[in-house]
Amino acid sequence: MGYRVRVRRSTMMRVAGRLATLSLLAASPAGADPARAQAEARLLSANPDSPTSAFFWRDELHGKLGAPIPLLGERTGFSLQLPALIELHNARPSLVPYQFWRARVSLEAIHRRVLDGGRFVLGTSILAEHESDHVSGPPGHFLNRNGVAFRLDFTWMFGDDALTASSIARMHLRTCTLVPILCDRGGGREGSAAFEQTAEVVFDGGWGNRCAGRPRYFLSAMGSLLPAHRLAGEEKRAVAEVGLSVRRPEHGLLQVYFTGLAGNEIGYLRHLTDTQVGLGVRWAP
Repeated sequence: MGYRVRVRRSTMMRVAGRLATLSLLAASPAGADPARAQAEARLLSANPDSPTSAFFWRDELHGKLGAPIPLLGERTGFSLQLPALIELHNARPSLVPYQFWRARVSLEAIHRRVLDGGRFVLGTSILAEHESDHVSGPPGHFLNRNGVAFRLDFTWMFGDDALTASSIARMHLRTCTLVPILCDRGGGREGSAAFEQTAEVVFDGGWGNRCAGRPRYFLSAMGSLLPAHRLAGEEKRAVAEVGLSVRRPEHGLLQVYFTGLAGNEIGYLRHLTDTQVGLGVRWAP
């Protein structure tokens, strides 16, 4: 009799242990890598500086080729990467974007820490940045942006979904966006110091596991403010996007989205302000 009781108690303990394990798995990101979710939030971001490849229309045609090139480390812990992009866009109707272009490259050192058993992810990074904005033809003058940025990302995982909030404090060291001919004469080394603050939020949700290759949805928004200072012109910008994404390890992250911008344009035309809406397709490795 006592033997049977011990057997039953042992069986009940095993069953209870399995139920507890299943309960924990249900409460945690099912099969999701929290650090990967934070890294992917940058690729779903509405920030025009996101290093992705895209083809979209928003008042005019844009084409972008970009990627966050890994140099060292993994997503969790310390890593070093090189986010880079080239974007071409138009101010007049054309089937091919070519009239203006900008090139942007950064060297970014990142540290990501997974907290509370994978429920939260905290990412901190520092970036050295350079961007130049050009017109494809005469007079050929350009704008330049140079500086360092400090970035903070906080991701909250619930189930297989993720909410990421980010803050980017940027100190421009030699930025010239006010007078293109003066920036050109300085050979990209002319410019003024200025401060810029950017905030982003990305929600990545879905109806299934993020690694299953099924469509998921995302909503993203960003806002930035750069007060005018000498050769650095004032910029106020807000961008919002909503769309669907599909992830496949062998094919990367594909997105189809609606987009809207209010405030300053990007690139060579950043002195202009407008309200624009459009749609596009975007991909990242």
